[in-house]
Amino acid sequence: MLAVDEINAEGGITIGGEKYLIDLITYDTRSIPEEGVSAAHKLVEVDKVKIITGCASSSITLAWLPYVKDQGDIIVFCAGAGAPKITDEYGGDVVFRLRAVAYLQGRACAHYAVEQGWTRIAVLNSRDDYGEENARGMVEGAEEYGGQVVAQEWYTIGDLDYSSQLTKIKNANPDVVLVGHNPIDVALILKQMAELGLKAAGIKYLCSASGSAEFFIENAGAENCEGGWVYQLESSGLFYLLSHEDPYATEFAEKFRKKFGAEPMEGCVYGYDMMKLIALTLEKAGTITDIGKIKNTLFELTPEDVEGRLIAKYNPVDGKLFDSHGQARIIMVIQQMQN
Repeated sequence: MLAVDEINAEGGITIGGEKYLIDLITYDTRSIPEEGVSAAHKLVEVDKVKIITGCASSSITLAWLPYVKDQGDIIVFCAGAGAPKITDEYGGDVVFRLRAVAYLQGRACAHYAVEQGWTRIAVLNSRDDYGEENARGMVEGAEEYGGQVVAQEWYTIGDLDYSSQLTKIKNANPDVVLVGHNPIDVALILKQMAELGLKAAGIKYLCSASGSAEFFIENAGAENCEGGWVYQLESSGLFYLLSHEDPYATEFAEKFRKKFGAEPMEGCVYGYDMMKLIALTLEKAGTITDIGKIKNTLFELTPEDVEGRLIAKYNPVDGKLFDSHGQARIIMVIQQMQN
């Protein structure tokens, strides 16, 4: 909503000398795949939309994408869902995504762990489409880079007790635990790692930290975070961007706090950037109805085109923002948490 308010306050999107305001139609999927499918039907059949964005959950997004693809002439700007299948099967034809692929994030974490000499690796991730791909990257990356996976455990998003998984991991005596991906679960896992003696035993953690620093530390406990490592995508890595005084991230965070009275989370950044990308693309394409022309414009965009318009920083793919599957290449950062 913040990006839409800003765009509309400036007069909207300019197409052929005419100004168009953005009408944002929203439905709550309640994190239920069937609700996601129902929402997609309403957007297409009732609201007659040609552009869909949001897509925070991989499982829910994959539930409704087949329907949207069958309708034809609709474009999906995927803001948050990270499962590889989304762009592997639908990318470039239906989907364009700024967010990094979950599998590659997992591989990068494993690579970093082995580089640090943490060769005995435990993996703990959520049992859903995103978490399973993130974990697969962790496991395959660890093995490829010379590490050994000594334990692999799963949790369900929303769990409150992770003692069974963490006890098994502790008994396997790893050097490090790679943890993904839901912020509140990850924070509680770190808290329980300390309570169960993993931190005292010298077992390190490298985990996703997709919320704000304040949110993460508040829920995990500052003493439990101290000395650990977190990974974030630069597009949503507010730990990193704000600590390095990135002007775009700083301005976004200030505007978000003023409007909503809260710290911005990962998904807030995804949504903000994606809405800004939609406006930029439509203006460059010179149309709000010709989906083919809009797709062609997206394939021609370069990282320079979005510099200063989006919070994210991207590596070019043959000089372009998106590859042939509609996937952008976001930089990932790993930081140690220290007081």
